Amino acid sequence: KPKSPGKSGKSPSKFGSDADGAGDEDTESEYPDEEENSAHFTPIIPLPEKIKVKTGEEDEEILYVHRAKLYRFTDGEWKERGIGNVKILRHKETKKLRVIMRRDQVLKICLNHNLYEDVVNTDFSFSEMNKNPKSFLWGAMNYAECPEGALEKLAVRFKNVKLAEQFREQLNKCIAADQNRDN
Repeated sequence: KPKSPGKSGKSPSKFGSDADGAGDEDTESEYPDEEENSAHFTPIIPLPEKIKVKTGEEDEEILYVHRAKLYRFTDGEWKERGIGNVKILRHKETKKLRVIMRRDQVLKICLNHNLYEDVVNTDFSFSEMNKNPKSFLWGAMNYAECPEGALEKLAVRFKNVKLAEQFREQLNKCIAADQNRDN
């Protein structure tokens, strides 16, 4: 191991000179070998087996999913509701459509409404928010916080115009398919 200048026993003026090599002794004996820690602790309380969490989305197929930011209009201003994946889901048996969004990391639901019954605007056309082509605005009964639902004015903003157009196209396809199914 290399010696530190303070332990060499030489004056700083002589450090680095030819006399540096004289009188060196093996200093590895100064550092005793460390013992390896082989302690094993058994847990006092055993951890439970991994639990499979049901999200309520198991019986639904995903028609669209992409990351977006959700806003709601409260107290005269737009407030951010969460960032996460907005999904359009279709139930496999009943064929009902719904829009759902969970916040990243905590996975708490921040948007949950049916695509037709809960939407205030009957033709379900999204209007652009503040003439921004990346954002859409609509009103719906949102069931994210309470089972009775709350009438909210909502907006979703995507990263770019292309993603927003894909969302609009998928909504239009879902609406057209549902209207053809009803007729």
